[in-house]
Amino acid sequence: MSYLQIKKGRWHFRIVLPKDVRSAFDDRTEITKALGTSSRREATVLAAPHIAEWHKKIEKVRETNSRELVFTVGPLRVRKSAQSFDLETEDGTPISSHSLRDGLFREVARDWFEQNWRAHFDVAARSPHTEQEAKERVDPSAVYDSIIKHYDAYRPILPSRSRFTQACVGLINRNTKYNSNKLEWKALFPESNNLPVTDDFDYYQEETLLGGTTVSDAVKEYFSRSHKVRPKTEQLWRARANILNEYLGDDVGLKHLTATKADEFRKALLTFPKRRPENLNGFVESVAWAAEKKVDRLTEQTVNAYTNALRAMLYPACKRMNIRNPFAELKPLKGKVHAERKYLDFSDGEIAAIFGKQFCVDGRGRYASPADYWTMLGLLLHGGRINEWAQARREQFFSQDGVF
Repeated sequence: MSYLQIKKGRWHFRIVLPKDVRSAFDDRTEITKALGTSSRREATVLAAPHIAEWHKKIEKVRETNSRELVFTVGPLRVRKSAQSFDLETEDGTPISSHSLRDGLFREVARDWFEQNWRAHFDVAARSPHTEQEAKERVDPSAVYDSIIKHYDAYRPILPSRSRFTQACVGLINRNTKYNSNKLEWKALFPESNNLPVTDDFDYYQEETLLGGTTVSDAVKEYFSRSHKVRPKTEQLWRARANILNEYLGDDVGLKHLTATKADEFRKALLTFPKRRPENLNGFVESVAWAAEKKVDRLTEQTVNAYTNALRAMLYPACKRMNIRNPFAELKPLKGKVHAERKYLDFSDGEIAAIFGKQFCVDGRGRYASPADYWTMLGLLLHGGRINEWAQARREQFFSQDGVF
């Protein structure tokens, strides 16, 4: 095999990387280096140490790939072998097997963000509005160091360094509210300037091998970004989200929660008890207990409050993921229709007594001023605000066809 290549009269060292090790070198197919000579004999001597160096690197990567490694990413474990990795639960139950070329860059990037920067952005989001921009700003060098450290720890299951670093910077920018605080990937990683920028990643919309954003994730995101919610309201809304998870039987991903499922949940709430014992945690058990004990169920108005709260909590995550909010299209339930109330008509004399000048006579028998008279009469007839009527001017009142 020849390791020499001539370009414009100058010799270069060139080695083609085997397919099984390219993932460890940013998916590059070959390595070239200028030798700075036009003499083939001299170039052969200069290329020798580069050949030995790269053969050692290739053998080291192959040796690493041949060992079985176990990594913890989020809630699951990744068992990596020669050319594949297996996903399994914490207790070792197998889930699925995937090709090593698929990589886990999105999953590891999210794990990196949760460990290193989630708390930072949560604090910024809960800060007063005037301080958010300053508190949201991140130190680029700290971001760079944390990305490299995480990449080195998970290198065997990351097929591409550039894709992983782009995923990390993308997560930072997705959680950054102010454009002045966003980071440039090529500015943060100047050594990658010759590599293409991948713009088609949607790190939130796409499902990952470890699963997408769940209902609980969306609720957590809502309260981390909203600092004006009262503690009692937050406690009440979280309880309603927990009841939704009870009904679904699991903390499902938002992409799997359809409008049909949301409507079914709303109908089921009409059979749910207003209050239930603390020892009842399941949705089915609570409904059965309510039917057995014949206790009061949730009313239509309360069910509407449930769906309104869920719609609000899921809104930020659904907007970020560019998916429909499953509770957005639900129309409010109408309560029981009450019989229309009948009102007795007043006679002309009664109307004159109510709205006549006697209406504004004080305790001493004195008539009120025109301003007081018209202000009070206007409030009765119009239903406006008292401060608006108090600012009314005389020329604003006139008579037309005997009616003021």
